Amino acid sequence: MMKYEEWSKLTDEQQEQVPDEDLPEVPTGMLRNGLTMAKAMRQNGELGWNVTQMVGGKAKTLFLPKWKSREQNGLMLWWRLDELAGTYLPYEETEPSLEQEPLGVYGLKWKHWMEDNYPELVEWMCYRGIFLTTARSQEIAADEYYDLLEAQFDRENPRPRDFNETVAWEQTKAAELDSAVMRDVLLTPVTAPSQKYLHSLPEAQMQKYSLFLKAQ
Repeated sequence: MMKYEEWSKLTDEQQEQVPDEDLPEVPTGMLRNGLTMAKAMRQNGELGWNVTQMVGGKAKTLFLPKWKSREQNGLMLWWRLDELAGTYLPYEETEPSLEQEPLGVYGLKWKHWMEDNYPELVEWMCYRGIFLTTARSQEIAADEYYDLLEAQFDRENPRPRDFNETVAWEQTKAAELDSAVMRDVLLTPVTAPSQKYLHSLPEAQMQKYSLFLKAQ
């Protein structure tokens, strides 16, 4: 059986891979909220904890799944079990701040547009710790789309030789491409980073967003 101290250092993904026979039990000295026992187990393939709690002088034993979810306004809200207390807490991820990973032009445009037009979705994404990550995902998508449109524009509209005509050509190109990127990519109320973007992250970061990979 794995020690709880070792278990608690694993990521959620790694915990899911632990065999049934190695699932740990919480040392009694760490338990709170009237719990007298908490043993990790799987019920119908779902990972959770079999806990015993003293309620009104009586012992009550039940299985508590590790995750609970509820749909609200078309969005899935998640809660994670605190096995030391037998209670559920809102599941919040952490993501790099703007100081750690600044957004580019398109990422900022999408961020400001969402804040102005979908504040309730922004609040939900901030609560889940995915708002800035989604902005970074949208920025990558916008940059890739811009590159695609630019190649197409250059094929269909060869660059002129005359200086004044070149200036006008550059201005037209920039306006058309920027407008298309805004319309087709950025003016969209996306609520999670794309799987393509998540899979491009380092393994440790990708594991943090495993719930979104499963949900999409």
